[in-house]
Amino acid sequence: MATTHRQTETQTETQTETQTETQTETQTETQTETQTETQTETHRQKHTDRNTQTETHRQKHTDRNTQTETHRQKHTDRNTDRNTQTETHRQKHTDRNTQTETHRQKHTDRNTQTETQTETHRQKHTDRNTQTETHRQKHTDRNTQTETHRQKHTDRNTQTETHRQKHTDRNTQTETHRQKHTDRNTQTETHRQKHRQKHTDRNTQTETHRQKTHRQKHTDRNTQTETHRQKHTDRNTDRNTDRNTQTETKRQKHRDRNTDRNTDRNTQTETHRQKHTDRNTDRNTDRNTDRNTDRREKHICAVVEERSGTSYDLGQTVQNHMKLKQTDPHTDLATHYNTTLRSLLDEHAPPSTRLVPNHPPSPWLTPEIRLAKQERRQAERKWLVTKLTVHKQIYKAKKHIVNKMVSKAKTDYFHAKIMHSTSSKELFTAMSDLLGISTSSPSPPSTTKKAYPNCSHTTLQLKSIPYAPNLTRHTLCPAHPTLPSPEVPSHALGQ
Repeated sequence: MATTHRQTETQTETQTETQTETQTETQTETQTETQTETQTETHRQKHTDRNTQTETHRQKHTDRNTQTETHRQKHTDRNTDRNTQTETHRQKHTDRNTQTETHRQKHTDRNTQTETQTETHRQKHTDRNTQTETHRQKHTDRNTQTETHRQKHTDRNTQTETHRQKHTDRNTQTETHRQKHTDRNTQTETHRQKHRQKHTDRNTQTETHRQKTHRQKHTDRNTQTETHRQKHTDRNTDRNTDRNTQTETKRQKHRDRNTDRNTDRNTQTETHRQKHTDRNTDRNTDRNTDRNTDRREKHICAVVEERSGTSYDLGQTVQNHMKLKQTDPHTDLATHYNTTLRSLLDEHAPPSTRLVPNHPPSPWLTPEIRLAKQERRQAERKWLVTKLTVHKQIYKAKKHIVNKMVSKAKTDYFHAKIMHSTSSKELFTAMSDLLGISTSSPSPPSTTKKAYPNCSHTTLQLKSIPYAPNLTRHTLCPAHPTLPSPEVPSHALGQ
């Protein structure tokens, strides 16, 4: 009986212990769940409160911006004479607005971060509720994470507090700025009042002066004030013009520096390319000369073989001349070689006559102009080979430079010739050279004698003149009143 009683007691004890353990475990689990739910609810409430605070802060900021805009408009309408100060004030306001915009952006980014964090926290909380039975050990780690999260939230709250403090400081600054503006407006009002008082006093004085017949003094004073105003306006205009000219000179210097750099680079590249092309042309000319000499020798040998019917070897003839030089010490190998080649060339390729045009002399041509013309021809050949717009522009620039140099040289030459002419004969020869007129011409036909009996019949032969390409002859008849006289255009003197 005792053993059975003990067994029943032990059974009851074990049952009570298991019941108490299960009850305590369920109680602890429910308590932890309720605690976590309350924490999440408080966290959500804090986030909603923070969002509402940011919204109110935005609304206040927009109201403040509207107020500043209205204040700015009033200030511009009120203080027209202080444009420079208002401009600086506007710039400061725009900087402040940009700062507030950046602050808004940071606020929105922070809100999005908190939203994402709350979403992740909710997801973690749901996962935690589903895995509470299997992850009791991880619950302590999660509690530590929540502690760190709380610490971060407290840090964020402190940051928001500091941000609020900054905003309050900024508001105080705006209030002080407003107070300064009000003080300035009061000063302007007092100044206006004083000016009005002075004006009234001056009017009374002028009335008294008018009564005392001192109108002239009043007019003198008005003229002085007008001159003072005019000086003030002139000073302001001079300052503005000086500033504009300084800025323009700085811009022009910067542009000139950039253009000089670009031109230097282009000239360097062009010189490099020109050297490369010259090297290639020299190589090609050397090769072509070698080929042409070989072809000539072969052609001479072939022609001699065809004419004589026997084989002809130019090398054998040279060896024969060498033997002749050994036998005859007075003969020269070079002379024999030249005479034989010249005789063969004269026989099979006789010289032909060509007509070379006789260009008039150009005493105004200088070595600089010749060099410029050579560079122009090189640029033209390069453009014709490459067909690039860059080379075409370079060719046009070179052509323009050559034309300017030639026109300047001609004008200087003829001007010096006309100025240094000592007699009328030299003057007329200079003018005929300028107009391209030669006095050696046949007499005019008989029809001109019949048509113009009073004419002196001095016939002038005109060359190809650019301003009269269709004229070949012209008869100067100064005695005839209806005969038109040739007019020389102004641009002919520069050619």
